[in-house]
Amino acid sequence: MTSDDIQVENGNYTRIHNAILEALVRAHFSPLEFCIITWIIRQTYGYHRKYDTISISQFAKATRKSHRAVVTAIKNLLELGVIERHHIGAQTYQYGFNKYSENW
Repeated sequence: MTSDDIQVENGNYTRIHNAILEALVRAHFSPLEFCIITWIIRQTYGYHRKYDTISISQFAKATRKSHRAVVTAIKNLLELGVIERHHIGAQTYQYGFNKYSENW
């Protein structure tokens, strides 16, 4: 990929409100937690939707971290209220990002 390929004018970007970016900068997440948040935003806002079905294996592959580490980070983010998870089937979940940082 060249620098010309990654221009906003060429599409393939994720719209995110500045207030969300500022809240993420102020928050104290572990590197893996931040990667998971970013991946959820990419998979949801990047496709103009609020939730996406993402498996633990997909998180692990995207972050290049172990299954166990990903599960631990997701549990923490759920407890903090930063991400949301909805059960949609046998061991299948949809994840979303809670844009209301005052609730984290």
